[in-house]
Amino acid sequence: MSFAKPIIAPAIGCMPELLNNNGGILYNSSEKRGLTDAMRQAMKADFKKMGKYNFEFAKQLPWHKIAKKTCNVYQQCLKTKN
Repeated sequence: MSFAKPIIAPAIGCMPELLNNNGGILYNSSEKRGLTDAMRQAMKADFKKMGKYNFEFAKQLPWHKIAKKTCNVYQQCLKTKN
């Protein structure tokens, strides 16, 4: 996303939270033709527009904020186990 490129990704993990139709194409990895269909859909997409959207979205996710949130999650987990 930070390289201003569109993304094709399986709809697993955090990908559905991070990626939407404006910046890429998600597919169901359990479907036999999921990736193939996503690639066909990509052939009709506006890559430049999707890439620009991803770049702007990625600017909202600075590493220092992500690191702080991750650290807070670990601290909360450690507190609940003691």
